[in-house]
Amino acid sequence: MDPRPFKYHQLMMMREGSERESWDRLAYWCAVYSSAKGVKNVKVENYHKFDMQQKPQMSKEHLHSLKGFLEEK
Repeated sequence: MDPRPFKYHQLMMMREGSERESWDRLAYWCAVYSSAKGVKNVKVENYHKFDMQQKPQMSKEHLHSLKGFLEEK
């Protein structure tokens, strides 16, 4: 496909759409395979890069424990 007639944001939307569609297919088949192997509570979102629930990187308690550890040295 010739990218010259498209603007940058249009190309990025096409790239993201293509990537999302690929992950949709992969996540579906991973969920089907896991379900066939006997895994309980299988959701497509567990395998999808864009739909995964991300955990917070650092909690306040973890940060305070690191500060205390660094101050002891």
